[in-house]
Amino acid sequence: MPDEKKMGEIAIKLLKYRLIRGEDSIRASEFLVRNIDAISKEMGIPIDDLKEFVKEIISEVVDEYQPKKKT
Repeated sequence: MPDEKKMGEIAIKLLKYRLIRGEDSIRASEFLVRNIDAISKEMGIPIDDLKEFVKEIISEVVDEYQPKKKT
């Protein structure tokens, strides 16, 4: 079994994959943002930590899949 760090890396990649390529990728990200308070409480994650995580993940997804500008 992978160590905790490796499992975290895999979890982030799976989340990004779901947000980008999942059947309901747009709905998944909207659901995440719209329900962040409830998700925070249900999972026992401080809301500020979860908001920062979601903000970072969505920013990375946009940056990774935005067409690159030619210089």
